[in-house]
Amino acid sequence: MNKNGPPAVAFYMVKLEVFQIEDSPPAPHLSVVASPSEQIKRAGAMKGELAERHLKRLDFWEQLLKKSNAKTDLFSNGSPSKECSIRTGAGKSGLSYRYTILKNSARIELYIDTGDEDKNNQISDQLYSKDKK
Repeated sequence: MNKNGPPAVAFYMVKLEVFQIEDSPPAPHLSVVASPSEQIKRAGAMKGELAERHLKRLDFWEQLLKKSNAKTDLFSNGSPSKECSIRTGAGKSGLSYRYTILKNSARIELYIDTGDEDKNNQISDQLYSKDKK
């Protein structure tokens, strides 16, 4: 609760025990089990920042996919994500695309994995030969 609570609020966990010495009346004894610390508050703040970053990524992917899908169906099966990349099929068995956005760069990757090494090499060779033309 100290990680996720507001900075001005602090939670303590205490253990209540009752002691009695001979015929004296019972007396409460409180001992602190857990208390707030600056380290815990910082960890909670970082957790909140990560959640905000993920929300921003989700919003980014929603907007990008909307614009992308208006121009091409390359990522029509893609779904917005809180992560820095999304992956979708390429319309052919064994081929998929990954769209990755980093802080200072972006890229689209093609993955070739048909389960058959010879076929993978053949597809790769075909793409490579088209690049040379």
